Amino acid sequence: MKKITNRGYLLLALLLAHGLAGAAEPKAKNANAQKQAPTELSVIRFLCEGKTANSEIRVNGVFKGECPLDMEVKPGLIEITATKKRDDYYEQLFEQSFTLGGGVAKRVDIVFNKRPRFRQDAIERTDKAVEASESAQEVRRRNEIPSLESAAAGGDGAAMARLGMFYRAGLTGPVDMKKSVDWYKKGAEAGNADAMYEYAWLSEQGNRVPKNMALAVELYQKSAALGEPRALQRMGGLTEKGSDGIPKDLRLAGTYYFKAAEAGSKLSSLMYWGILPESEKDAALATEEKLAATATRIQLKKAEAGEDFDALTDAAGTYTFGTYGNAANPELALTYYRMALRQKKKQAAAGDADSNYQLGYWYAEGVLGLPRDKKEAARYYKQAQQLGHPSAAEALRKLESESK
Repeated sequence: MKKITNRGYLLLALLLAHGLAGAAEPKAKNANAQKQAPTELSVIRFLCEGKTANSEIRVNGVFKGECPLDMEVKPGLIEITATKKRDDYYEQLFEQSFTLGGGVAKRVDIVFNKRPRFRQDAIERTDKAVEASESAQEVRRRNEIPSLESAAAGGDGAAMARLGMFYRAGLTGPVDMKKSVDWYKKGAEAGNADAMYEYAWLSEQGNRVPKNMALAVELYQKSAALGEPRALQRMGGLTEKGSDGIPKDLRLAGTYYFKAAEAGSKLSSLMYWGILPESEKDAALATEEKLAATATRIQLKKAEAGEDFDALTDAAGTYTFGTYGNAANPELALTYYRMALRQKKKQAAAGDADSNYQLGYWYAEGVLGLPRDKKEAARYYKQAQQLGHPSAAEALRKLESESK
């Protein structure tokens, strides 16, 4: 426990006695006092009881000790984190931030106010297991490439799409977007639904290939006709808005969303329900729930292969919260989160602007099983900005303003 000066104890005692801990800094009596106040240290008393006793306290990211705790701090922005082990995978969490003036005493009662998060030792343990498993899988997939290339040479669109996925997600080693784009283009020309969706998305975004929305819509339509869930969802979105030459038709959009959910898009089940008329929403809740449960089963099965990013993140969420009849499973949840993150970091390292931006957002918000880390968020946002992502600069400004 950090030693506090007599002056600090006196100030703290006076404020606590009058129930004023956390009150604003006393007004300076003269200009000289105003000038000196910001340089005075302030006092924080952390109080815990019951389940929060012995929580580990960090102030502005620096470990300070276990609660209860008294300490002096410099005035300014104070960001407090308190954690306590819940089990081998999770820790309980308290977070609070405020600006403290000089010479102020503040009481902070630790009451866990955030969802439990994954423990750092559990993350490190899982990463070792994932790295060993994925490295072995990469060898197996590399051995698969000759047979896939042979099949592709014979016009097999599914083999072309699989090769495109290998190189895009780094499933056989480093990411190679040039090879990925080439294989997706060939697969789209061969009429494969997955490849058509992927090349349509590339054509819509215009980052890796020339932007061509007319071609994108054509490929989305063809892919959707073959039942590809992402293409069905995209056609639902285009039809709901009535854009890019597609007439607005909410009923047809609902049909697209319904079929997409049946094919494995959980988000589409919610989008289907969301565009229904208000008079139909209550009756359709059971249908939406059934669609989401169907999509969940499909995604859990796909996640077992460890290749599809969307399936991995969806399955991780399912096992985190234990939804749609599936028991919560922190080991599987964390494993799938880290597998998905490994893919995304490979893509970011290969210079993909979107992946860098996504990682920045995930670290800023503490999603995808990640702890909040503003330094990492800023690093990825800066890389995304350098790579030309249109939203990165604003996201970085917002992050920096929150840290002041």
